[in-house]
Amino acid sequence: MNRPNISIPFTKTDSRLELVIWLLSAAILVSVIYHYAVLPERVPIHFSFNGQPDGWSGKESVWLLAGIYFFVATTLFFMNKHPQQFNYSVPITEENAAQMYQVGARMVRLIRVWVAIIFLGIQWMVYDSAMNGRASKFNYILITCVVGLLCTVGWGIYRFHIKAPK
Repeated sequence: MNRPNISIPFTKTDSRLELVIWLLSAAILVSVIYHYAVLPERVPIHFSFNGQPDGWSGKESVWLLAGIYFFVATTLFFMNKHPQQFNYSVPITEENAAQMYQVGARMVRLIRVWVAIIFLGIQWMVYDSAMNGRASKFNYILITCVVGLLCTVGWGIYRFHIKAPK
């Protein structure tokens, strides 16, 4: 793989997406710190499609969930620093590299936003079910977020093909 190693400009949209990501990440951490003390000893860790808890664990598992999120977020953050290493669906040339890298980096930022929203939603499902002892209604929000994540990937693939030389 012999792709150009160029620097791509950081736009206002990129800055705004990064701010949203950092705010969502802070919300995930603050949420765990805030709720941990008031959670019961057993919390739901798995939910059926209709939001009914069907798996349980100790309340320490909320830290594991946050840890998994921060591992994924950090991995995506550092991955985004090297868009020339992404797996593109079109050939990368000197002429289109800047555009392809910009689209690739933007797509990863949008994926990071969706991942943060999904993990925050999972946390709220756990908290809601643990504190109220009933099925959570957040599952429908999570389904919508997963669809949004998949649409982001579709958008990126579409943009790669629109920006690629004919």
